[in-house]
Amino acid sequence: TSSSEKYLYKALNLVKGDVARTRFVLEGDLDKYSFNSILNAAAKCSKSDNDNPITNSIMLSCLRGMKERGIQEDVLTYNARIQAALASDEDEAAIQLIDQLISDPSVEPDRYTINFILKPFLKAGRRDEIW
Repeated sequence: TSSSEKYLYKALNLVKGDVARTRFVLEGDLDKYSFNSILNAAAKCSKSDNDNPITNSIMLSCLRGMKERGIQEDVLTYNARIQAALASDEDEAAIQLIDQLISDPSVEPDRYTINFILKPFLKAGRRDEIW
């Protein structure tokens, strides 16, 4: 297993009910930070294996879990999703995510977002839209 996969397994183990609650005396359900940690780890694994159905399934499960709990996506959520799309050579999906992020008034892009958008925007001929 790669170091990214080890990071993902650690993140998944930390959010397992008993482990997380015992180690960190956590109460309640998973939060935005828990989901973003898993999404970030899964995005890093996407780099090592461009067609990893397990990684894709983990990301979709996290997004579904966030939606079910009413947890809003933030810039870290979008960045992980964009990073995974780019790692899988899905530039169009990454551009759609970037467009969603830009149209969401509650989310402010950060320096990582800007770094992520450069390549797909330039390839798509959208130079004028790079802020």
